[in-house]
Amino acid sequence: MGHGGFVAESGLVGDGADLGQLLRGFRAELGLTQKQVADLSSLSVRAIRDLEAGRSRRPHDATIGLLAEALRLSESSRQLLASAAGRVSLVPSVEGTPQPAPVPTTALVGREHEVRALSELLRSGNRLVSVVGLAGVGKTHLAMEVAWRLDSDDHLSVLWVADAETLDDRLAVAGQAHGTLLVLDDYDENRIAGPRLLRLLRDRPDLRILLTGREPDEPPEALTFPLQPLAVPSTDLDGDPARIEAVPSVSLLCRDICRVWPEFELTRANGPALAKICRSLDGIPAALEVCAELCLAHPPQLMAEQLEPAALVAAAEDGWYEDMSRSLARAASTLDEQCRQLLAVLAGVPGRWTLAEAARRSGLGLYEMARQVRALMLLGVVRREEGPDGPCFSVLNLVRRELPLFLPPVVPPAQGDRP
Repeated sequence: MGHGGFVAESGLVGDGADLGQLLRGFRAELGLTQKQVADLSSLSVRAIRDLEAGRSRRPHDATIGLLAEALRLSESSRQLLASAAGRVSLVPSVEGTPQPAPVPTTALVGREHEVRALSELLRSGNRLVSVVGLAGVGKTHLAMEVAWRLDSDDHLSVLWVADAETLDDRLAVAGQAHGTLLVLDDYDENRIAGPRLLRLLRDRPDLRILLTGREPDEPPEALTFPLQPLAVPSTDLDGDPARIEAVPSVSLLCRDICRVWPEFELTRANGPALAKICRSLDGIPAALEVCAELCLAHPPQLMAEQLEPAALVAAAEDGWYEDMSRSLARAASTLDEQCRQLLAVLAGVPGRWTLAEAARRSGLGLYEMARQVRALMLLGVVRREEGPDGPCFSVLNLVRRELPLFLPPVVPPAQGDRP
């Protein structure tokens, strides 16, 4: 993808090109958020934001190279980006050269079980696995961590492909090693027909493929690995700061707050507010990261008691909430009317519920309820938690906020019908 349309329409050529405007344009043309570019480039969201806002004007050559790879820039666009950053040139990219997996630059919090389970799936003969979940839930970061561990522990050759059109050439250049892991991030935008993936697996016995995407059972041949948001603290922990901080979502939120507010620490006074924020934002890592940036101006107690965290995150300029809304709209379009009505019923249940309770409220049989709840879990709109008497479920708060997307459409009465 060469980005020629954006460059031509914007007139950003020659020495007058503005680095921030170029980055925003290239990112917008691919439909990526700042968080997604940060994940793909191994840079921080703050670094991307500072570059686009013009607060950082002379990034290192390595930074420009990482951005060029993440944004899939053509050679001419790479050189334009380098020129705008005050660099004479970049080392030309070699067409078809394999792109290794981005190296995780931050620790993956609260995903030890998922990393272990996904790694074992790929080690134990499952050669086509798809990680699915809502936007911002951490699919790319999980794939990076698993790819890095399989590379370092199992010595697999990892090939990270950002553009499916170059897949065959990149595999050919990579050659056949004792084991190759192909990671195709954001499968929804880099869709490859299932038969083609199966052909690759047949022709390359050494190959394993890891996909990330938002739609379950796509491709249908893949083993689906649903990724839920991070665990959130229950209200009965609010008086115990140590136990609150041990919950993954709170731990991640505190770490991200400390990046912008180094002297911050969790206390008995602010612990309940942090727990409430994590519950409000469902433990979704991207939402927590945006919220952490805002905590410098809106301390946790103020945010939790006087403001709505979800509304603040929705108003932030990083673009994640819009991406999440589009993800929910796409999920809603896949549901039949019965499932939409069921979701509306379940969204009205306060707190957590069991399958038996949901079946009583909806009038569905237990087996049908289990089938419907599984479908909603794979879409990422319902989460599963362990309760005192077995598994419990709840509808995400952000889904409740966007519930009109899921409600069955209102059909206006035909002309002449009586109200």
